[in-house]
Amino acid sequence: TPLPFAYVAHLRTTLVLYLGLWYVSMLSRFGPIVLPGLLLTSWALLGIEAAAVECSSPFQRKPNHLRLGRACSEVAQCVAQTLAESACEEARGVRYSRGGEVQVAAAAPIADSVPQHEE
Repeated sequence: TPLPFAYVAHLRTTLVLYLGLWYVSMLSRFGPIVLPGLLLTSWALLGIEAAAVECSSPFQRKPNHLRLGRACSEVAQCVAQTLAESACEEARGVRYSRGGEVQVAAAAPIADSVPQHEE
C-alpha cells in the first residue's frame, strides 16, 4: 500500500532536519574527525528511508521490484493444472468426501456404455 504523501514528506523533512542539526552539533563539538562516521550513519538512515518507500509499492516495473505478472501467470498455471487433474478424476469416477476420503465409483463396463446400433 503506498504511503500517503503527507507522511512521506513529513518523514523526509524530519530526517533531513535531524541530520543537518546533528552534523552542526557533532562538528562543532568534536571537529572534522567525526565526519566519516556522520557520513556513514547518514547514508544508512537515508538508505532505510529509501527502502521503506520502495517497499510501500512493490509491484512496479523496476529492476528490484516484484514481478507480479510472472507470479500471477505461475498461479494461473497451477490452478489450470489442478482443475484439469480434478476433471480427469471426476471423469474416472473418483470423488472426495468432505473428510477427504477418496471414493471410487464402480466403472460401468465399456460395452454397456457404448450405444448399440442395429443394422
